Parts: sequence; C-alpha cells; structure tokens
Amino acid sequence: MQPDIAAPGVNILASYTLRKSITGLKGDTQFSEFTLMSGTSMSCPHVAGVAAYVKSFHPDWTPAAIRSAIITTAKPMSKRVDKEAELAFGAGQVNPTKAVNPGLVYDMDDLGYIQFLCHEGYNGSALSVLVGHPINCTSLVPGLGHDAINYPTIQFNVKKDKETTLGVFRRRVTNVGSAPTIFNATITAPKGVEITVKPTSLVFSKTMQTRSFKVVVKAKTMPSMNVVSGSLVWRSPRYIVRSPIVVYSP
Repeated sequence: MQPDIAAPGVNILASYTLRKSITGLKGDTQFSEFTLMSGTSMSCPHVAGVAAYVKSFHPDWTPAAIRSAIITTAKPMSKRVDKEAELAFGAGQVNPTKAVNPGLVYDMDDLGYIQFLCHEGYNGSALSVLVGHPINCTSLVPGLGHDAINYPTIQFNVKKDKETTLGVFRRRVTNVGSAPTIFNATITAPKGVEITVKPTSLVFSKTMQTRSFKVVVKAKTMPSMNVVSGSLVWRSPRYIVRSPIVVYSP
C-alpha cells in the first residue's frame, strides 16, 4: 500500500545552494547563494529525519523494522481528508515520539523483498540487476500469503467477476517491547467486508521473540474506484500496534 505515511508537507520551505544560474539558461550569470522552494514533497526529508531519529535509539534495527515502527504508531486520519483514504494518506500522520517504542515490528530481510517481487511477476534477470547477484525466482521458496510480504499494512483488490473475493494474508511480528506480555487483536471491518485473525492473542515470554498469525479478508463485489477501510490493532497493557486494511475495486 502506498503511500505508507503522511507527514507535514504543505508549504514546507526547503533551502538549497545553487550549482548553476538562477534560470539555468545559457548566458544567465545570475547566481544566488541560497534559493527556496516549497511543496508537499518536502515531507520526504521530514520522514527521513524520523527514520534517523528511530535508528538513533535502535541502531541494530533493519529498514523494514524502522518503517514498521513509523507506520503502526501513526495517528489515524479520516476519509473526510481525502476520499481515497489510506491510498492518499497511508497509515496516518507520522508520530516520531511513539515510533521509538512501537511494541511490535513487522520485520523483513532482503529475501522477503525478493520473494515479494518474484510473486509480483518480476523475472530473475531484472531482479539480478537490482540486487547485484543472480536470482532464480523458480528456485526460491514462495513468499507466504496473498501478497507474499511481511508488511505492516494490508491492501486487498476486489475482483469484479466474483461475487465474493477471498484473501489470506500471513504476517509475523517481533516483540521489541517489554516481556512477558500478551497482545490481543481488535478488528474493525467496513460494511460488506468480513475480516478475521487467527490466533486472536499473541503471547510473548521475552523480548525479540517472534509470533505468526494470519488475516482472512472476505469482500463482496463493489463499484469501481471504491475504497473502504478497516484495521487490525494488536493491544497490550502498554502498546497499541495498528495496521490499516484497505479494500478497493479498481
């Protein structure tokens, strides 16, 4: 699901030093020591700063773990902000303070991304160029679940030629908080969509312990360009770990 997150980005100013003339036109000798730009894209360095902030507390965390922490601790946003909902603003508004201590993370190594790309139809030669060594998708163990990726969000595409579309998503989370602890699942499902999770409780006896679960999404056919939102929240006495579930019809 893209984007992952929303961050401050409207009328944000960014300053940079020019390496060429102000207009870039031939013969223009006007130079400025600094120039300013503004726009929504300026949220990118904000999120990069948040990632660096989280990594300063957890230098051994993978990029996937850091991304997960940022996503699952975001402040939820309303569909009133944008009718495309999570497909417009992701998991919600970034919260750097909470991202430092997320409770659970959806982690992944390089193989996880390769399995996902193979599942999406990329061939070995294209992936070999990307990762820098030979890849043979047919020899890899397939990624688990409907989307073959251990991601902190779930998106589900409803098939137009079926009355009901079913998807099974397999996920695993690592306890990066206190232990022992128990996380209980809370599901919010939109109208016309049935969402279940098994098991409904995850028990951790120690930190850095990993537990697996599956999410089953069953959705009825819906009008084209329609987006409905649900969520899976893992709660413990100390943590709230939220994953958006987006169901849409192209």
